[in-house]
Amino acid sequence: MKKGIWLIAIVVIIILAIVYLEPKAPSTSAPTLVNTSSSASSSLSSAAKAMLYARTPELAGISGYLNTDSITIAEELAKGNIVLIDFWTYTCINCIRTLPYLTAWDEK
Repeated sequence: MKKGIWLIAIVVIIILAIVYLEPKAPSTSAPTLVNTSSSASSSLSSAAKAMLYARTPELAGISGYLNTDSITIAEELAKGNIVLIDFWTYTCINCIRTLPYLTAWDEK
């Protein structure tokens, strides 16, 4: 009788370990963009937004950029552009996986 209970306990532990450790499939859908024209965000005045969200500081000591001329964040924001700064390394798999999302955002 004890062997049967031990066998059942071991099988249950194995099943729980498989369910817990099973890798989850990553979502393939692109992240949704925040709609800044919603009633919640439009009800805030620009002064209130300035207090809530600090301006991004300029990057210092940059010797050059890839795929663009030298830019400043303040100039781009003044033009009404959205600025995304993405730091990544050439062979980092997590960085490479963001490329489809960045491309989709750029196309929008």
